[in-house]
Amino acid sequence: MPEVPERTWTTSPAATAYSVPLLVTTRRPSSSTPTARTLRRWQELAAGKVTLGLVVPDVATASAKGPLRFDAAMEAALARTQEAAAILGARFVVLATKSDVTTGPRDRDLLAQWMGRWGGTEHTLVWQPSGLWDAELARPFARKLGVLHAFDPLQTR
Repeated sequence: MPEVPERTWTTSPAATAYSVPLLVTTRRPSSSTPTARTLRRWQELAAGKVTLGLVVPDVATASAKGPLRFDAAMEAALARTQEAAAILGARFVVLATKSDVTTGPRDRDLLAQWMGRWGGTEHTLVWQPSGLWDAELARPFARKLGVLHAFDPLQTR
């Protein structure tokens, strides 16, 4: 994996419109989990230069049982993700759900349970839904869960 760059400037049209360069680097681990040593190195490289965030890897959001349904492997992956966020000192942890997480009551309950298992307040939990979750549904549900709702402002429907 590449090292965390000294500075990552995100200049999206939205950021440009407000003349605010966003100084945030978000790491999304691939299928292999970085070692604690690698995470510490990234944190040291970024310290004081950028705000770090971590995107929750797929292995911590789905199991053989389905999306947001915990089994032993998913529990272990969630624990590793929590450890990685702590080592990085991540300000944000992004849970990006796929379109197989629907707007129905069962998946709403599973999502609430996942958020509850994350626990803690040392990181700001950000939920980025996809699929059937339009902003009118996702935003109030995110508020109810006590998390931030993330969306792509350039995505058109």
